[in-house]
Amino acid sequence: MTEFQTVQMPVPSEPAPDGSRIFPLVRTEQTSVGLIELRPDQITAPVYHLTIEEVWYVLEGQGQLWRQLDGHEETVDLQAGTCVTIPTGAAFQFRSDGERPLRMLMMTIPPWPGPEEAVAADGKWVPGINQNGEAR
Repeated sequence: MTEFQTVQMPVPSEPAPDGSRIFPLVRTEQTSVGLIELRPDQITAPVYHLTIEEVWYVLEGQGQLWRQLDGHEETVDLQAGTCVTIPTGAAFQFRSDGERPLRMLMMTIPPWPGPEEAVAADGKWVPGINQNGEAR
């Protein structure tokens, strides 16, 4: 039986393993969707995912995303309208550089299994948030 889901913006979950704030929205058997938020001047901890891939669409704010996989590495600017992928196994790290929070719609395929999915990695920048998701 198909289940319909309708949600309003929920409160954030615990900080994500990389330190960003995640607002879970909907979840199906094939995917989960949420909102990522990173406050101004914050830098996440670098991680990679064991089994999922992600697609991000920037709604507001600005920043940068660093990602690396199989010897390929790049840093891209994030601004409203930018859409990026995070393949399974890719190390990544992102930062919020603007005066407003960086907010992105995020889809994970398959659904997010839990915090053990994210594994610490080497990154490009020194992380700039604490475990409570606050700027240092």
